[in-house]
Amino acid sequence: MGNTISLYTFAGTEADASRIQRRFIKHFVSAPGPIADLGCGRGGFLAQLMAAGIPAVGVDASSESIEFCRKRGFNIVQDEVLHFLTSNEQVLGGIFFSHVVEHLNPNQAAEFFSLAHRALKTGGRMVVATPNVLDLWTMTELFWLDTTHVRPYPLPLLCQYSSQAGFRVAQTGTHGLGYRPMGRRHLPRYLWRRLIWGKEYGRSDAWILVERTQ
Repeated sequence: MGNTISLYTFAGTEADASRIQRRFIKHFVSAPGPIADLGCGRGGFLAQLMAAGIPAVGVDASSESIEFCRKRGFNIVQDEVLHFLTSNEQVLGGIFFSHVVEHLNPNQAAEFFSLAHRALKTGGRMVVATPNVLDLWTMTELFWLDTTHVRPYPLPLLCQYSSQAGFRVAQTGTHGLGYRPMGRRHLPRYLWRRLIWGKEYGRSDAWILVERTQ
C-alpha cells in the first residue's frame, strides 16, 4: 500500500483560503460568546479571528489538523463535530463551518443544523460554506478530488435545513478566486470558460449566514 494522501494535497494554499474566508470575520465581531470553527483544518480562520481579537476555539477530528493548530498556539479541541455540539448547549456566540457539510450524509447534515441551533446562544450566528454546485468547474473536477466528500449541498437545501432547525436565514451568496487557481497564464482559457459556462464559473464556494433569534 502507498503512503496516505494528506488532507491538504488538493486543498490549495492557506493564503488563498484566507483570502476567501476573511470576508466572514465581520459577521462574528459582536458575537454573544466565543466562536467555534468546526472542522478548522490548518487554522487559517482561527488566525484571522485571533487577529481581530475575537475569542475562538477550533475543533477537528484529524490528528494532522490538530498538529498544525497546536504548533500555531491555537485553542484547539480534537473531537468529532456532532459530538462537540452535543456537549455544548447555548454556550457559543458563533459557528464557522467551512467545507465540512459535504462530508456528511443527509441525516447527519440535518442533525448538525439542529445541534448547532442548540449550541448557539440567542443572537448567535453561523456561517456554512460549501462547494458551489452552480460552478461547473467545481462540480465536474474540484469536488471529486476529495474522496471523503459524500454529496454536494445546494444553497436551497442548506436554507431548508436551517429553517427546519429554527434558524433565520440572513444572507446567502457565492464567491471564489476566479482565475487564480489556474494561474495567470491560463487567463484566456478561464475567460473562455466563463463565457461558455456562465457567471458562476470560478466562484467555487457557496455560503449561508443564519441567526438564532430565540
